[in-house]
Amino acid sequence: MPSMQRDAGLSLRERNGIVRVRVNWPAPGCPEPLPILVFLSGEDTAAEAVDALCRELSADGCAVVLSVRTAALDTATTALEWAADHATQLEADPGRVLVGGIGTGAGLAAEVAAGAREAGWPELAGEVLIDR
Repeated sequence: MPSMQRDAGLSLRERNGIVRVRVNWPAPGCPEPLPILVFLSGEDTAAEAVDALCRELSADGCAVVLSVRTAALDTATTALEWAADHATQLEADPGRVLVGGIGTGAGLAAEVAAGAREAGWPELAGEVLIDR
């Protein structure tokens, strides 16, 4: 039987309420330590398409992918900071944090990355921006 990817839904608390996220882990066999990618999407991309893309990014990129559907900069920043703080618990390398997004989420990811650079934390290993 082939190894399977796994995923889980999580709820993060932020000042405006609860943020629901999905985490995808690659199948066993990827070289460790795994990077963690916080992947942002908005209402302009179908949820099913985002779920499929995040599974693909996790499997093909050998990364833990935390998917967040939001249009709010505060929510996206909270998710990135939470992922950086909890990378080890998510079986990822806290020194290999990435941010990315698709559609309007790509623009939001670029904003979040700029904010992280200005604040000096979390230190990002890179960005994955998909314009569709």
